[in-house]
Amino acid sequence: MYRLFDSSGNSFPAYCDFKSEPGFAWTLVMSWANKNRAWSAFQSTPFKVNAPVNENSLIWNMYRLSLTRMRSLQAHSTHWRATCSYPTHGIDFTDYIRGNFKDFNIVDFIGSGQCKKVEFANIRGHSGLQLTVRFWQGAKSQLLHTDSSSSGCNFNARSGSVSSEDNFGYYHTINPKFRCTAGDLSTTQWWFGAHL
Repeated sequence: MYRLFDSSGNSFPAYCDFKSEPGFAWTLVMSWANKNRAWSAFQSTPFKVNAPVNENSLIWNMYRLSLTRMRSLQAHSTHWRATCSYPTHGIDFTDYIRGNFKDFNIVDFIGSGQCKKVEFANIRGHSGLQLTVRFWQGAKSQLLHTDSSSSGCNFNARSGSVSSEDNFGYYHTINPKFRCTAGDLSTTQWWFGAHL
């Protein structure tokens, strides 16, 4: 754990990762267990709505920073990523997605099935570099997520998907073959980061 400072100069505890991807520093902004997927902060509340959960103590099963802290981190970040079961698997680029804020501002995005550019995506072993992925995030209804059963953008992970499969958030429909939703204790993480 490290202590970071928000835009008002107040310090707060944060989990920072300096080793999983050489050349990057990452700060955890959200993490939850599959068994807690129905909590509004992890299912129906978009990034740009304030919905902190245990923000002063890292609990991998239920953790979300306040919007103020997210915005403060975003101001110093170039990139974002989502990981699955990071405490167990670390970063092996399986069930993983990374993009940059210049191409896709995930905090302020509200939209339905829009193709957005990412640097890397992997869902159930389907991978791609520098391509577009279909994203959803509802103003009052959905946390940011992809649907790997949906077609229409460059990335294609339909093989092995279930109908309306949600990936990296929302989780109205889950697939046990996706690492974030493999079991009740599987976890999803969202991070903001930058090049060192």
